[in-house]
Amino acid sequence: MKKEYKKVLAVAISTSMVMAPCAVYAATVSADSENTAYASTSDTENAVYVSGEVTLTNPTITKTGDGTGETADFYGLNAAVLVPDGSTLTLTNGTVTTEGAYANGVQAYAGTVNISGTEIVTKSNNSGGIMTTGGGVMNASDLTVTTEGGSSAAIRSDRGGGTVTVDGGTYETSGTGSPAIYSTADITVEDATLTSNASEAIVVEGANSVTLNDCTVDGTNSELNGQSTTYKNVFLYQSMSGDADVGTAEFTMNGGSMTCNKGDMFYITNTTCTIDLDNASLTNSSDGDLLRAEAAAWGTSGSNGGDVTLTAANQTLEGDMIVDDISELDLVLKDNSTYEGAINTDGAAGTVNVTLEEGTTWNLTGDSYINELTDNGGEINTNGYTLSENNKGSGSSDSGSDTGSGNGAPSMPGQPGNGGQTPPDIPSGDQNSGTPSDSTVSSNETTEEYNGYTITFPSTVSFNGKKQKINDEIIVSANGTQYAVKGVKYKNNKNAGTASFQITKLDSTDKTVKKALKGQWFSYDIEQLEVTSENSEVKTNSKGSVKSIKVTNGSRTIKVPKKMRTIDTSSQTITFSGNFSGTISY
Repeated sequence: MKKEYKKVLAVAISTSMVMAPCAVYAATVSADSENTAYASTSDTENAVYVSGEVTLTNPTITKTGDGTGETADFYGLNAAVLVPDGSTLTLTNGTVTTEGAYANGVQAYAGTVNISGTEIVTKSNNSGGIMTTGGGVMNASDLTVTTEGGSSAAIRSDRGGGTVTVDGGTYETSGTGSPAIYSTADITVEDATLTSNASEAIVVEGANSVTLNDCTVDGTNSELNGQSTTYKNVFLYQSMSGDADVGTAEFTMNGGSMTCNKGDMFYITNTTCTIDLDNASLTNSSDGDLLRAEAAAWGTSGSNGGDVTLTAANQTLEGDMIVDDISELDLVLKDNSTYEGAINTDGAAGTVNVTLEEGTTWNLTGDSYINELTDNGGEINTNGYTLSENNKGSGSSDSGSDTGSGNGAPSMPGQPGNGGQTPPDIPSGDQNSGTPSDSTVSSNETTEEYNGYTITFPSTVSFNGKKQKINDEIIVSANGTQYAVKGVKYKNNKNAGTASFQITKLDSTDKTVKKALKGQWFSYDIEQLEVTSENSEVKTNSKGSVKSIKVTNGSRTIKVPKKMRTIDTSSQTITFSGNFSGTISY
């Protein structure tokens, strides 16, 4: 979008100080309609201006004619559909097409949009697919959005931001400066396909966020735009244009996959940001770096570096990281993550701190220079390169051996009863209240003995809509003392079926206790969540078709994916599978 190439404004403009210009529109829509065509051919005019609460089913909406700069970008005064403050639009199974410049498809300016099953095509510059400004709310599901022009993100936001929730669908852009997502809002996208053919895939500006859950992202930043001098896939920055508050930018990716076809996977400048990755598949098919934090064209020279905290859980990372002398990186590897790459191969520059939790691995692919290494039981393979901490060599370039903790530790037997060591006497200060015994084990609990330690945990748990972790329910005891579990690693704990866990850290100063359990896996079952008429909510559209199904499990509300439900329209029943079981009527 425009901010990447926009010159810095001398004075930031507050949205609270600006009144929206008066709208001009071809049709004011204040009543529900079905199979209705709406059109506008004039400049700076909406085809549909929503007033009140309106439902449009199967509409055909077309917009030609150009808009003008900020009145269109911020206030939507040339969008095909504009939903202003105080209005709510529900749009289902429609088509929206715009051909003019500054002509967004569907825009919420402080209003609320609920849109599903709709195709949106924009063909000119500065024309986003779905657009949110002025604190608007955009709820989108199963859309097909295609933009062809420059500065035309498929999922777009601008001054004043808002909240955007996207479930399913495909979102593709072809223009320069047109990422699949441009965020000056809080944007969450689930089970969607996001493609950019000339621009970054994702851009987050200022104190805003993008969260991707099980999405497929493919970015090809083939054309530099405006002030950009580097190619990149995920871009976190602050333009200082006044369109986004200064603060921490956030990018989160849970599951799914992301491909970078040109440039760096992550690029951070003139902002503080967090990047949280959990079991996401990242592929850089170009020669770019995994991460680059540095000063660029935005902000005040000398203080416009990037400050990034990257946390990787259940993650494989590959590629080098570059941090310039006014930037900072905190890299945290946890939950069995692996990083294969080098940091600042050309020498010490910015501040770099690396934390390796137990069970994680860093495989060096080149000399690396960092400020501080916190090793909580991870493993470092230098592979013949040098790891310098505070300019002190902490790994020899002559050595290919591991330098992480645990080297030389005695191997433990693979199964209990094979001559494992006897639990040590517990030193004072390690004791915690509570001593489990057989009498505390319920019918849904399993007790296993391993190397003299008693491990009690649930035999079965009900699927809860996310990775099923049982940290708080695992009890470890020996010699009359109970230990608090501080670290757990899991396998196969996302879906119904058999899951496993491994205890990686106990609240004990005696390392022998921790080593005795290291490497041993214990199994428990995740049962399907039974769906009943009492614990479920089925939403239908005006035609009676099922839009969504949500199931309540304790304090959690879980959305049932389409692939885990079968609908029989003749009998109006829904049968569930996968993580769910049961049959209900609707």
